[in-house]
Amino acid sequence: MFSVNYTLSVLDKQFIQTICTLLEKESDPDTKAETSPELAFRQLIDCFSDPVYLLSPDALIIDANNGFSKCFGYEHSGLVGQDALLVSAEDDSERDRFMQLLNSALNGDPQKFEWLCLRKNGETFPAELVFNAGKYYSRDVVIVTSRDLTEAKNAEQELLKSNAELTESNKSKDKFFS
Repeated sequence: MFSVNYTLSVLDKQFIQTICTLLEKESDPDTKAETSPELAFRQLIDCFSDPVYLLSPDALIIDANNGFSKCFGYEHSGLVGQDALLVSAEDDSERDRFMQLLNSALNGDPQKFEWLCLRKNGETFPAELVFNAGKYYSRDVVIVTSRDLTEAKNAEQELLKSNAELTESNKSKDKFFS
């Protein structure tokens, strides 16, 4: 897998701004009177069907949405405090690269890359991970969004296969008409 230079989509920017605004408002006494920050945060991240989770600077899972539980097969209560690489199918040698990407995000440089992930049942799948810096109860965190790329990769393989078949067919036609 490799890092990719990119710009955030409008939807990604809005998502990040919403989470950052929510996290900043958690210390506002007027906001606390209306809804607890924890409840508001939970309601926000559980609106997303894709996995959304928070990592500490040491790559420990701080919190995760329901989409994470559905995608990876872990109960929410068993996630907090676990190493983020619990759901990685990458070789252990990739830990350094993961930590470099995490640190880059913590330093304000968002990261978007592909990673081979691992479900609790042992199934592996390709995913796109996006790392963005944020604050959670005044602590530095990385907000991670993840998208399962299985369908996209399968569609890509089908297109490549069809393209190869068409190329072969054209070569056969060229031989026939020459």
